Amino acid sequence: MNRRTPRPNKRSLLIAFFFILIVSALYFMGTQSQIMESERNEMDIVKENSLNSPVVVEEVNEEVSEEEKEEEKVSEKVVGFYYPWYGNPKFNDKWIHWNHEVLIDSKDPRHKFFEPPEEIGANFYPEMGLYSSFDTSVIKKHMIQMKGAGIGIVCLSWWGRKSDGQLKGDDGFTDKATMLVLNEAAKHGMKIVFHHEPYQGRNAQSTKEDIQYAIKTYGSHPALFRWKEKGNRPLFFVYDPYHTSFQEWSTILDPKGHSTIRGTSDDAIMIGLFVEKYRDEDLIVRGGFDGSYTYFAVGFTYGANMQNWKSLAEWSRKNNKIFIPSVGPGYSDTRIRPWNHNQASRENGKYYDRMWENAIALAKEGDKDVPGMISITSFNEWHEGTQIEPAEPNRVSKDSGFAYEDYSPLEPDYYRRSKPSSRSLLVGEQSNTWRMLLRNDRKSR
Repeated sequence: MNRRTPRPNKRSLLIAFFFILIVSALYFMGTQSQIMESERNEMDIVKENSLNSPVVVEEVNEEVSEEEKEEEKVSEKVVGFYYPWYGNPKFNDKWIHWNHEVLIDSKDPRHKFFEPPEEIGANFYPEMGLYSSFDTSVIKKHMIQMKGAGIGIVCLSWWGRKSDGQLKGDDGFTDKATMLVLNEAAKHGMKIVFHHEPYQGRNAQSTKEDIQYAIKTYGSHPALFRWKEKGNRPLFFVYDPYHTSFQEWSTILDPKGHSTIRGTSDDAIMIGLFVEKYRDEDLIVRGGFDGSYTYFAVGFTYGANMQNWKSLAEWSRKNNKIFIPSVGPGYSDTRIRPWNHNQASRENGKYYDRMWENAIALAKEGDKDVPGMISITSFNEWHEGTQIEPAEPNRVSKDSGFAYEDYSPLEPDYYRRSKPSSRSLLVGEQSNTWRMLLRNDRKSR
């Protein structure tokens, strides 16, 4: 028997319509509430990160071209000399390096060791305070600051398993900091190379042993720089190699040397400090070095004098050597060397500008070796006043009344914020030259 489906009346239709309308409205309100809550959570996360992070992101309203974005990327063409030799009582049970001695005859009444925290062996006072190179929070902040300055490679002052004159009884101090620096560098996408320092008794054979130790200990670390275009080898800057004869250096750096590292698993790119013209031309070429660097931020040597860089660059090209000029913001070391008259005023940043300008001007299209890189002396060599790390303004010692130098009228962080690609000097032709350097850098990766 067929049943007829009853027809709904108007009243029931109205009730159903309003019921659907109410359910839809409730669903829409709930969805909007979830979206607003999600946005609030995201804003809270951003706010929390901005409070906890030392990085300040400035709002940029201007449209930035892709080329400008590419320029602002950290380049492995820029090396910063970094000193992991500082210690304080909290981390190291004593002051290390901040109490640097006055480098003068011990019988001279001016000879002393400084007494931190008021009196330190430097003409400037660090804005971060007297930190320890073993403090990972300090290393993290340094990496952020160096990256902000455009530094892509950190050149670690490294005394192997020995020590410098200020680290008596602390053999291997900088080596103990090496893994800490490597680990932090890896987190920030930066690379590490070694600045091999002249410890007492250093010679060619001990240098070879140091290279072997470094490659064995740190060679597999992702933050260790390897120059892909140069056989994927690590890089060592060798400070003051002239204390050892070129004949002795050739025993490890010449392919035919009886103890050579060339062509072995311990092979490395070796860059020697260039100080005096004729002596060091022989040293670099006949000693078997891969190239030279100038280091000093004041032109009291042939190599550090900017007027000689053009001829040094041509000499390097002629001899198939890498040339790495060193730029710095100034030089001021009279606290530890009261007799030294070789000082360089910062000139409110103009001195640094001129050094950059002269270094960048050496570049030629397609030439990846001259300059192979540009090095900055220094990020934190406080004793010689070459640092770009922020310095505390208006600091006066409560003990002696000594007024520390600062960067005024510039801001304390002026130098570490001065990326090469954004400096005022890099306009027109110079800006194009910097782009050329970056192109050469990218082609070599």
